Amino acid sequence: MAITNKEILDEIEKLKKKIPTANGDFILLKKTVGDLEIGQQGLKDDIKELKERLLNPDDGVIARVNRNSDFRKDSEKSGPLCKKSFEEMQDGVHELTIWRDNITKVMWLLVTGIVGLGFKVIFDWKK
Repeated sequence: MAITNKEILDEIEKLKKKIPTANGDFILLKKTVGDLEIGQQGLKDDIKELKERLLNPDDGVIARVNRNSDFRKDSEKSGPLCKKSFEEMQDGVHELTIWRDNITKVMWLLVTGIVGLGFKVIFDWKK
């Protein structure tokens, strides 16, 4: 049961026909794998950028959230600062409203006086 050279050559020819390079499939496969590698590299870069944005110790999202949480906890410990400042603003607004009302009264007095003076000048001029 010896294998002859012809049988070996026939088997080699069968294998050559099965190889994808015979009809360009291998080249297409190689190009597709190259495109996948390029796409994968792009995804790696995007993931790296996202990780930097999230985990940056100076101004990353996690650092900002932690600073915000610390500020909130500190403000809860020190008391309602916002309530005090809101009450001060209400007092300031009330004072401004009183001032505006007084200025409005003065303006009405001035306008009435000027109009009255104008009528007096006109009637005195006609006499």
